[in-house]
Amino acid sequence: MGSQFVAALAANGIVYSWGIDGSGQLKTGEAGNRPFPSQVLKELMLAQVLWVIMF
Repeated sequence: MGSQFVAALAANGIVYSWGIDGSGQLKTGEAGNRPFPSQVLKELMLAQVLWVIMF
């Protein structure tokens, strides 16, 4: 998994991600880098969070 990307949880519960998408880690449903926040696939938003890492 890459290290040059960000994911954020908005107050309305929608998850956004952006950055370098070298291994599909942005989970937007489309390949490619994202310079601006893009909504993460809705199917993933129902997943249980197992851990969070912050650097």
